[in-house]
Amino acid sequence: LAIVAIITVGFLFYFFHINSIRAANTATFNVAESADDVIRSATSSFSRVDTKFRAGLNSGAVTHSAVRFTNINILKDSTIGSAYLTLTSNQSNGGTVLTTLYAEYIDNAMQISNAADFDGRTLTTGTAWNNIPSWTIGTDYNSIDFASEIQTVVNRSGWASGNAINIFWKDNGSNSVRTGASWDD
Repeated sequence: LAIVAIITVGFLFYFFHINSIRAANTATFNVAESADDVIRSATSSFSRVDTKFRAGLNSGAVTHSAVRFTNINILKDSTIGSAYLTLTSNQSNGGTVLTTLYAEYIDNAMQISNAADFDGRTLTTGTAWNNIPSWTIGTDYNSIDFASEIQTVVNRSGWASGNAINIFWKDNGSNSVRTGASWDD
C-alpha cells in the first residue's frame, strides 16, 4: 500500500511516496515558519528570509539551500517508495548545474541558525541531481528520486512519527544555478 506525504513550502512541493503494510494515507505537511528554509553561499552569507531556494553557482558564489519540515507522520522503518523535490522556478536559468540532495542524519532535525550551523550538520550519503536542464520562471520541476536519503533517516533507531526532517540541496561543481521559490516568496 502507498502512503503519499505531500509537503508544501510556499511554492515548493515535496513528495514522499511511502509503502507501508499498516494503511494507505495521504497527508500534507507545511513548513511552520520562514526560518525553516535557509540559503547559504560560500561567501559566508546565510539567510533564513531569502525569497530564493537555490543551488549552484550564483554570481560567482557556490550556493546551497535547506528546508525543515516538522511533524512528519512517517512511521519508523516505513519503506520509502520514492521521494521527489518539486520546485516552482522563480528565475529562468540555463547552464550546467550539478547538485546533490541530502537529508540530515539525525532523529529529529532542529532549525538551522547560521552558516556555521549549516556547515556543521551531519548528512546522509546524498543522491546526485546532475545536469539539471534549463528552468523557466513559473514552471514546476521535479528532482531526481532521493528516497534512499529519507529511508536512511526513518530507519534510525530514534526516528519517531512526528519528528522533523531537514532536506539539503547542495552545489557540486556547477557553472550556473537553479532557483525555486522559498517560503518567503
